[in-house]
Amino acid sequence: HTEQTRVTDLARLSNGRLSGWCVSAIILPHLTSCLAPIIITTVTRGRLEWSLMHEEDIQQSRWRRSPRDPNSPRTSRRNRKKTKSSRDCHLERKEMRVRDLGLGYDSDEIVLFKYCVGTCHSARKNYDLALKALMDSGSISDKRVSNHPCCRPTRYETVSFMDTQTTWQTIRWLSAANCSCVG
Repeated sequence: HTEQTRVTDLARLSNGRLSGWCVSAIILPHLTSCLAPIIITTVTRGRLEWSLMHEEDIQQSRWRRSPRDPNSPRTSRRNRKKTKSSRDCHLERKEMRVRDLGLGYDSDEIVLFKYCVGTCHSARKNYDLALKALMDSGSISDKRVSNHPCCRPTRYETVSFMDTQTTWQTIRWLSAANCSCVG
């Protein structure tokens, strides 16, 4: 009888209507006893409809998984790679004429120049966050202070080419081999 009174009170409080909501299976434990919780199962034309379910039925419905998409590949969470944004720190490649590299070599040879591009916002540490706050408040002047990690090479490659005098030239640490957020 008490449960029925509570259900009636709920209907009176909500006036039997739930405007602007699409409800499916909301559990109302504060209106229930241990044996028969009330579940609002649907909203039909703005009116609440509820039904009684036993606790074990509720628990079992929570155990069910949604069916797996047959088109998606099976990978465990551990083996799943984090998806990277195109703005995250990464390596890019561009074919360049050696002469255009600005290092003073006279050669028309084309080399594959690899360089680092992207942001490192996700790699910020407490240091970076505190430093930015202090700079924003004016406590620290911002001249020549970097308050965030930079996308930089962590390994380099050596590049060899022939100059216009038919002499082999080698430039160490010219091209990036790997990029990461540094600082």
